Amino acid sequence: MTDSSNATTRYQERIDRFAREHDELQRRWSVLANVRLVAFVGLAIAVWQWWAGGGWVAGGSALAIVAVLVPLVLWHRRLRRERDRFARLKRVSERGRHRAALAWDADLPEVPVPGPVPGHPFARDLNVVGHESLLRRIGTPVSVAGWRTLQDWLLAPAPVEVIQARQPAVRELADGIDLRQEVEQAGLERELDPDAIEQLLAWAEARRVLLGRRWLVPLAWA
Repeated sequence: MTDSSNATTRYQERIDRFAREHDELQRRWSVLANVRLVAFVGLAIAVWQWWAGGGWVAGGSALAIVAVLVPLVLWHRRLRRERDRFARLKRVSERGRHRAALAWDADLPEVPVPGPVPGHPFARDLNVVGHESLLRRIGTPVSVAGWRTLQDWLLAPAPVEVIQARQPAVRELADGIDLRQEVEQAGLERELDPDAIEQLLAWAEARRVLLGRRWLVPLAWA
């Protein structure tokens, strides 16, 4: 079995596992949604009875339902986050399977940064960049800056000492598929913004208008 077949099989196993996890969380989320609905209806009835003069019994019932409803809402939100996370992990694994199978027209992201200037000595000839390229074959960045860095590394030779310094990180990440996919799935929560990094750097380097205003600390806590 070739390395490509091994990778495809491994990704398929992860797709199946993430699909099962997602379906189970979806089932629990749906059950909890019905429980929340019942609790909301009960709360509405209790509040209406209290407003109509039902006394402390109706008021106490409303408070009791609220005490139960708040943890339910938090639990429901946590289930939704986990469910959506497994959906993204499944999609990330599907993309990995597509890359292993060289399925260029499948759900693979296009490179969000411009290619090299015309006349680059090997970028196009060796398919380093382009639709069917090494860049898309190995590319899993979750930010525009990450795509730009990966493309620059592939297109510009690095000194020997720099290459040697990168190799331990490459070996460590090669076996860290769980970590790699967690980072990749996190990037699917938001659309890539080409200006996000520049905006963040501009904000970080700007004048600190809040520096020295210590009265803002207790105000923020309040």
